[in-house]
Amino acid sequence: MSLVSRVSAYIKEQPGKHLCVMCIKLAMSGTNHRAIHDVARQLSKGGMVLGFERSEDTCDTCGKLRLVLYAS
Repeated sequence: MSLVSRVSAYIKEQPGKHLCVMCIKLAMSGTNHRAIHDVARQLSKGGMVLGFERSEDTCDTCGKLRLVLYAS
């Protein structure tokens, strides 16, 4: 399974949750920060077509104000 597929599935399993790249990285053990950042950007560029959005908000996992990705 590709990293894009893994991240997509992980986020869709948590509807309504806003997740930052760092928390997604921690969930995808063994994956580097830059790779997750690139995937988040790619998924958000697909917008409503792919079903993801990205905005500055509070991460529901770590509680920090960051760019977060979530299923729309």
